[in-house]
Amino acid sequence: GSERRLFEADDVMPAVALWGTRPMRFAKVKRAALRRSRNVTVHLNANVTELVATEGGTAIERVTVRTLDGRTMSARARAFVLACGGLENARLLLVSRRRHASGVGNDHDVVGRFFLEHPRAVQGRIRVNRDISLPYLTGIPLADGKVQLGVALSERAQREARVPNSYVSFEPAMSEMAAKQYGRSMNVAKMIVRRGYGSSDPAARAERANVRELIYMLTPKEVMPHWLYRPYALLKRKARRRLAVGHLTLVNFCEQIPDRESRVTLSEERDALGMNRLVLDWRIGDAERRSLEVLHDVIGRRVEESGLGSMEVSMRDADDLHFTDASHHMGTTRMSEDVRCGVVNRDCRVHGLANLYMAGSSVFSTGGHANPTLTIVALTLRLAEHLKSAERRARPGVAVSA
Repeated sequence: GSERRLFEADDVMPAVALWGTRPMRFAKVKRAALRRSRNVTVHLNANVTELVATEGGTAIERVTVRTLDGRTMSARARAFVLACGGLENARLLLVSRRRHASGVGNDHDVVGRFFLEHPRAVQGRIRVNRDISLPYLTGIPLADGKVQLGVALSERAQREARVPNSYVSFEPAMSEMAAKQYGRSMNVAKMIVRRGYGSSDPAARAERANVRELIYMLTPKEVMPHWLYRPYALLKRKARRRLAVGHLTLVNFCEQIPDRESRVTLSEERDALGMNRLVLDWRIGDAERRSLEVLHDVIGRRVEESGLGSMEVSMRDADDLHFTDASHHMGTTRMSEDVRCGVVNRDCRVHGLANLYMAGSSVFSTGGHANPTLTIVALTLRLAEHLKSAERRARPGVAVSA
């Protein structure tokens, strides 16, 4: 009832988040099928370090492969697909300068540019009225995962405000004292696990930590195994029927506007394979903050009008807003039919190269605000169908299995 009232007006809509019990470990789930496959060969510990183009530079002839113990070999194919993520796809193009002075596919200086992420900020607090229950907004554990509702602008409200996509999820707020102690203890634990994470002065580093972000990242749903989290959450829900929810912290997610100057470039520093490391210059503009300010204004009104409580701290109260990333690297080999604005065409083929393709979020021309995995899978299946059709055309009468 309480949560339904929040969405009765036409300026907000629910953003549904579904959580699985655990991530799918590809090697574990697909190992047996890959071993049985007659048309897939998997090479482990084989790192591609260079794309070697033909003398004319219009196709890829082979790739150089290196191992950490110093061995070097080559692999040849009719077609090559890079599926190394939003950072490594760009790095492989940039370091491959044998035939192309600025890197493969980089004649127009687009490779590595338009780096996108999903900026995230922990900012805002809602005071919840007594006797209000918000099970869906704070998360309901299921047998095979969890469901949680967030709040986003409706399409009408977003269009009228002329802002990019954003949404907010809610987490139980801690007192300032509890947050301070929690942040210190968790940061020390991370430093121990990561062997010196961030600084040689643990106390100073813990003081500088963004405690609110740390609390969100290390909530029980993030760190507990599901078999333990589910009974914990159910017991907590029963307790909340007798106790007030109190305050909720707002966790904000937003779409990033593509920016040519947000980019990765090569460093002079080399890694263990002799490849140039990357330098990331991630730029977030004013549009991302404004989209969240508009959303907070609407949420504040809806919380008051629906009788849930009141917005005590909003996005507009943040003088120095701290955005963090969501580990969603996108956009560095973006798709565009215009070679001056993109790296690949609609078939995910690198402009100017007859047999080099990109798979993954690096081809995104924009990123939305939701997790990119399903879009990555959809584009990959589409690319697979394209390559399958191309192979049939090149070799009539030969059956190609996907």
